[in-house]
Amino acid sequence: MSLRKDLENWQVRWAERNGISIGAPPGNPASRATGYVSKLQDNLFDPLSERAKKQFIAGAGGELASDGQSGNMYAVYSSSALCVNLFHYWFGLLDAAPPNSKLSLNPLLAACGLPARPVRSIDFEVPNIVNPKFKVPPHLDVQISFDDGPWKCAGIETKFCEPYGGQKPGGLKPVYLQQTALWRDWPNVRAFAQEISPNDLTNSYFHAAQLIKHLLGLRMQNGTNFVLVYLWFDIPGAEAAMHHRREIESFGEILKRDGVAFVSRTYQEAFEVLRGANGDPKSPHVVYLLERYLDDAPRGLKAARTKADKIKRAKVPPVGVFRSAEAFLIAADRHFQWLKENETVYALFDKMPIYSLYGQAIELMLKAYLRAQGLRPEDVEKYQHDLFTLYNKCQGYGLPLDQHSSNLTGILTSQFCAAIWHNQFRYISDFNEPFPSFEVMSTLSRALLEAVRPVCGGDQNGLEKLESTLLALQRGELPKGTTFSS
Repeated sequence: MSLRKDLENWQVRWAERNGISIGAPPGNPASRATGYVSKLQDNLFDPLSERAKKQFIAGAGGELASDGQSGNMYAVYSSSALCVNLFHYWFGLLDAAPPNSKLSLNPLLAACGLPARPVRSIDFEVPNIVNPKFKVPPHLDVQISFDDGPWKCAGIETKFCEPYGGQKPGGLKPVYLQQTALWRDWPNVRAFAQEISPNDLTNSYFHAAQLIKHLLGLRMQNGTNFVLVYLWFDIPGAEAAMHHRREIESFGEILKRDGVAFVSRTYQEAFEVLRGANGDPKSPHVVYLLERYLDDAPRGLKAARTKADKIKRAKVPPVGVFRSAEAFLIAADRHFQWLKENETVYALFDKMPIYSLYGQAIELMLKAYLRAQGLRPEDVEKYQHDLFTLYNKCQGYGLPLDQHSSNLTGILTSQFCAAIWHNQFRYISDFNEPFPSFEVMSTLSRALLEAVRPVCGGDQNGLEKLESTLLALQRGELPKGTTFSS
């Protein structure tokens, strides 16, 4: 069974749990397709406004038929339904706001990985004409227009099940390469576009040609004053999702070399930001998103745990997880200290093991905190090595880290977090990204440790005791076999 089918079945189960009747597409009872609601409202958090409905009817994706009574959006696993369920709530707030009310949409912008700024409008299925002679222009799923700042708009392409259906993405038609003016000052993007035209032999999950067309349309309409956002649904532990992520990152690196603003964001990251410090975790909208699109979400085979392993993990109390975090932190600091004391080998020594140790320490601290808040081991483990999501989850539970919070957030949204997620520090890699210094890693890791300690029941002086005991053992001052417990 494909990952796409897993996602579709998961959304069908959501409908069944909520007493929503599903079946064949409306207006086509003979179709073999299933998983469609008969009433569009059953598939959405709030009713689709008339303005939004007209935009989808006018769109090119077949999301709504001309009468609005059928279309792809009626499927519970529809990408457009997921998109609407995230954005339409804010779309409605903005439309209902009085003129000059300066309504803040900063939580939504933060969820999309964008900086705070005044928003003028949100629109769906926005055509971005590349060439008036082309029959069908590329349509952005969402466009957020700004009143000021370096960008006129953020063009957003969203994906749900599409990357996981097993069908290779199509290439770029050569006619797009002939739009000479739109490629000016984009030599790397153009070279990549040539590689995937007319067929894309590079990507297996990421539809790069579609985003290239969006780039050209956005440039035609806005010059270079835009940011392209790719919002996609992750399946942690699934090989297809990991390949998808790598293809996105490779695409992002190409755009970066030409100075093109690009943000890749998973829906999971967006939802966790809304649940955490940048949103209202008790908002009915946030509750709906989390219950529908995060609870019991499909996971890859690599994320599956055996029954015996689950039982073993369940027996470890939060303080046990916390002590493991302490041990990893001390190991990282001691290796760092050794490097400082041996400057001649510092430049030659591979830094990856130390970063890996700091990453493991931070991961276990955050997991210990969540366990202490009453979350089940299996609920915590499902986040795997996703430090950013773990941190936002902890923030939602009131993690007291005010003094260093912004610095830690910066680290967890950097390439360091991505490297931990992909286990890159465990293998030989050529890193070009500037990772945080070991001094910064140590300071913030210790601040996090002390914030988590009282919640998890760790000894107030546990870290100092453990370090002093290790030093005593190193000097041979303790008998062999001495045990220590924090």
